[in-house]
Amino acid sequence: MLPVCRPRLLTCKTRHFYPLCTAQKTSYVGQRVPLASEYHENDFEWEEHALIAAPLVREQEEKAAVLRNKGLDVHKVAPGMSPDIQQVQLPAFSPEMNTATGQRCEGGHWEAFYQQHTEARFYKLRRYILLEFPALSQLSEEDHVMEIGCGCGSSILPVLAANRSVTATVTDVSTTSTEQLVHAACCMGILPPDVLVPGAATPKIKSFICDSSDPEAAPHFNDIHASHLLIMFTLSAIPPPKQLEMLKNAFRALRPGGKLLLRDHGLYDMVQLRIPAEQWLAPNLYRRGDSTLAYFFSLEDFKERAEAAGFTVEECKYVCVINKNKKTGIELKRVFMHAVCRK
Repeated sequence: MLPVCRPRLLTCKTRHFYPLCTAQKTSYVGQRVPLASEYHENDFEWEEHALIAAPLVREQEEKAAVLRNKGLDVHKVAPGMSPDIQQVQLPAFSPEMNTATGQRCEGGHWEAFYQQHTEARFYKLRRYILLEFPALSQLSEEDHVMEIGCGCGSSILPVLAANRSVTATVTDVSTTSTEQLVHAACCMGILPPDVLVPGAATPKIKSFICDSSDPEAAPHFNDIHASHLLIMFTLSAIPPPKQLEMLKNAFRALRPGGKLLLRDHGLYDMVQLRIPAEQWLAPNLYRRGDSTLAYFFSLEDFKERAEAAGFTVEECKYVCVINKNKKTGIELKRVFMHAVCRK
């Protein structure tokens, strides 16, 4: 992708790339990655997919219960669901279930993850972000963008590349990931090269290390006054009882009228269906092989949390995308949850 991308380039057939990096590290997130030329969100109908997927998740849950010698809780029914789907609709997570997963050891797991994958090119740039959230391609110098769970910059960097006058604040539980983000920003020309010097200030991108799901972290968010705040595949990585706290901190960080822009794993994503029962922790919650968490949201589930945090939910929908392996021809039905909320 180019350091600067305009909306008109997003529909262009020509391949545009960010430049190669000549800094000490050999690669960075987004290196030689072309701009997204189109955005898909309705490749298949979620309701039809749910008729097949819901029983599979129920079976997965039952196998996990057998493995743990536990009984299953009574399943709750989401309003507006068809009888077939209601039969196997998963219950909401309760604080009593697997409270041991609620301890905030996730920061250590994510730091280990980023240290293991030191080449930031391992992480894919979210090339579609300006198409999914068009407002991000039309920001002014009066806007300030924040990202909670920034990682190495997969989401925030395309936004800053498209809006050179915009400043940003980023936070993550991993020090290594934010270092990768700054390195990538320098390679892309968003930050000057001298920022890589130890102790150098980065006025365009301010960062701090923080567990954004911790209620005691609230003071870090009170004076940010962001116009737009991104949470991309981060809310699902923390225990459900703490997701509300992260949303509350996001609410604190926004100015009145500011927008929360969120994308995360949706209920019945193919990834969820392929997780072995041994990794099941609670309804829709799993522990990956690297010890990080993965939660899969229903729309009702997210709306309830967002409104409890004080937000007005303007958009909330499933994004259904078919990913096809060109070599094998195998198609994967991916389900994501897209939301726009206003303070």
